[in-house]
Amino acid sequence: MAKRLNPNIVEKLVEHTGYTEQSVRNAITAIRKEHGFTATTLNGAAHEYAGRKGTTIWRMLDDEDRASIPNIAPAVQTVVVSKKSGKAITNVKPSVVVLTYATTDSFGQKHVEEANRAYNAQCYTAAFILCRKIFENLIINDLLLKQFPDKNAANRALYYNEAQSRFKDFSEIVDNLYKQRLSFPVACRKPIERLQTKLGVFMGGANDYTHSWYHICDKAEFDKADVQQIADLISTIAAGI
Repeated sequence: MAKRLNPNIVEKLVEHTGYTEQSVRNAITAIRKEHGFTATTLNGAAHEYAGRKGTTIWRMLDDEDRASIPNIAPAVQTVVVSKKSGKAITNVKPSVVVLTYATTDSFGQKHVEEANRAYNAQCYTAAFILCRKIFENLIINDLLLKQFPDKNAANRALYYNEAQSRFKDFSEIVDNLYKQRLSFPVACRKPIERLQTKLGVFMGGANDYTHSWYHICDKAEFDKADVQQIADLISTIAAGI
């Protein structure tokens, strides 16, 4: 028997989008069809739908749903040698995927994979700093360069410091994106406003982790940052340009 769509997920998506319950259900079924009905659970398809609408339901998914999402990381295997028998015992521990982003850039994908590995290794400060690096590059390449091509000084000034021959600080790049939101298509403006709010923790936080011995990011702090929603917002904006 096929796993049913979580009604709490539907309720959240209806509230977020303003669409009818039937419209939301139909859209989720269509996404599931795109991936093959047996490949992704309905709740997994709902996760992708939520991303397209600028929100996330990641925390409402169980392990089965998360494992069914395309491009999900594989299970992690650990081999333990029994002291008594000397035989290797393989334990399979499902990976927790905290960040996904659809990209054809192999370097970008490797950074996303590394952030997930760092999280699963409980290296939360490293994962946090990696996520900031990912978001900074995505905003420059997938949003600003796409909307404001590198063809004149005015466009470049939004993200590049000509005098110092380097990209501007992350906080300045995010601020410029927000200030230019009215230059983007209408459907992108609210996600940009939400993105600026969500990225607040990365403005000073990642600098503190880099330059201070005394600030170590723990699991609770990393989880609170909700990096998947940030990635989903960037994806939604990029798709609307």
